[in-house]
Amino acid sequence: QHYFKQINLSATTMRRTPVGSMNDIKNSEIIERENDQLISSLQGKVAALKSLTIDIGTEVGEQNKYLNGMDNEFDFGEGLLGNTMKRLQIMAAKSNKRFTLYLVVFGFGCFLLIYYVVKWRAWFGSE
Repeated sequence: QHYFKQINLSATTMRRTPVGSMNDIKNSEIIERENDQLISSLQGKVAALKSLTIDIGTEVGEQNKYLNGMDNEFDFGEGLLGNTMKRLQIMAAKSNKRFTLYLVVFGFGCFLLIYYVVKWRAWFGSE
């Protein structure tokens, strides 16, 4: 069984050639090589995307662990501050004037101490 196709060589002549001719075989080999090259290129790109996706997944996991740790630390800090505020409210409710005065003087003294330590480091630390 031979199948033929029409090839127009000029406006007046027509020639029949078998479908499995040498030109068709060469063309299909060329197309096959191009397809193989494109497949290789796509495989490389897919491998790169896979690697990138795995790296992103790893980074997301690490960031989630970090954020969970920060959340726990903030909860702990919130608990400490809440307890401190409750104690201050209780102390303020007792309205012990002398104790309140001592607290204000102590706070002001701490502020001055920190201020002078920072200034001392600025004066002598720059030399």
